[in-house]
Amino acid sequence: MHNIWKCTFLVMLLACGTRSSFRIPTKVTFTCCESVSPNRFSHTVTGYKQQIAQGPCVHAIIFETDKGQICSSPGARWVQKKMKEVPMIP
Repeated sequence: MHNIWKCTFLVMLLACGTRSSFRIPTKVTFTCCESVSPNRFSHTVTGYKQQIAQGPCVHAIIFETDKGQICSSPGARWVQKKMKEVPMIP
């Protein structure tokens, strides 16, 4: 009878130790511009933010519009002009 308790305790100990070493991985996602467009668009712009190049993300100006976000080329002249007309989003 004493050996049954030892075996039970050992099985429980192993189960607890094994369980803590298996964790569900955290999903890493990127929400960024992986490419930009130099083209103009006709959507209403409410603001912008700058994105630096890091990992899969490229250097971009992200305009917030009435249709969603648009990734634009920071070097385009119209982008520089539009950035002066609308507020920067923190």
